[in-house]
Amino acid sequence: EDNISQITESVDFGEMEKFIGDISGIAGEKISVKDIVYKFVRGESLVEYQTVFKYVGSLMFAEVKSRLPALLSLLSVLLLCSLLGCLNAERLGSGVGEIVHFVGYAAIVTTITALCYSLVSSALGAVDKVSSVVQAVFPTLLALMVSTGATAQAALYSPTTLFIDGFTTIFIKNFTFPCVVAMLALSVVSNITKPVKLKGFIDFLSGILKWGIGLAATVFSLFLTVKGISGGLADGVTVRTLKYALNSSVPLVGGILSGGADVVVAAASLVRSALGLTTLVLVFGAVLMPVIKIAALTFALRIVNAVSQPFSDDRVYSFINSVVSVLHHALAGLLLATLMYVITIIMIVLSVQAVF
Repeated sequence: EDNISQITESVDFGEMEKFIGDISGIAGEKISVKDIVYKFVRGESLVEYQTVFKYVGSLMFAEVKSRLPALLSLLSVLLLCSLLGCLNAERLGSGVGEIVHFVGYAAIVTTITALCYSLVSSALGAVDKVSSVVQAVFPTLLALMVSTGATAQAALYSPTTLFIDGFTTIFIKNFTFPCVVAMLALSVVSNITKPVKLKGFIDFLSGILKWGIGLAATVFSLFLTVKGISGGLADGVTVRTLKYALNSSVPLVGGILSGGADVVVAAASLVRSALGLTTLVLVFGAVLMPVIKIAALTFALRIVNAVSQPFSDDRVYSFINSVVSVLHHALAGLLLATLMYVITIIMIVLSVQAVF
């Protein structure tokens, strides 16, 4: 306990404290990062699983409820545009009917595009926040890895993993999300009038994003897993060799020194594991609200599209489907960045087992 307290008190949690507000609703009380670390060291849970599920469910319900006025207004506009479109198509001619459709379509597009773009921006901000959380804790985790004998893995994670994490984050921010915004703009333009046909470009961007996200996730997972296992084996051999040399070469007190070293290493390993779990909690808090908002809006738009399809225009139906696809790609980019950092933290935590 003295070793755990000494190690924990020597860690600066200042940067991590900036993100504690994202999980304050889950914890239900004011809590610090150091308190969470001590809870995990003692084997205690931060909250019960039922509490987390209830909290997520309440957030989902509140988000859907907050979207109801806008969705009801959207349904009303769709119904009104349908009635006016039919009236003008029969009595006033196709030209006036197209103008009425354009006015109604502009009202619908303005509402949906504003909601979609705000959520895409929120997802992009969550990617930056997750990256900042991991960067704040990464040096401390590497130091704890070295103190527990995982020198080979620390050397692996320090240059290579940081480079891959940074490259993937740049790929998501500077390629995935700009493509998502481009898909949203093309979806708006391609459904204004019938002669404008841009669905091929939208499908092309969608295919590129699917392949890029899938390939990046696969390569990163395989690379980190293979390298982490090989580094853990090397560290395991090194630690066992040093312990054997200490026991056999120092007369009388070799076993005592070895046992004392084991206590220090065990304390550092517990703190490292607890700090890694705390980082995962902070990452969960950073991505929770954007994921819930995107899921709620996607669910609501699908309901609106299903209800309004019998009386709405095909172009409006196609536009809403395109917006749902845009939200799915934004969510995939956010989840890829989250998964990348989560796997990195999990491999660092599991490296304790590889050493011992």
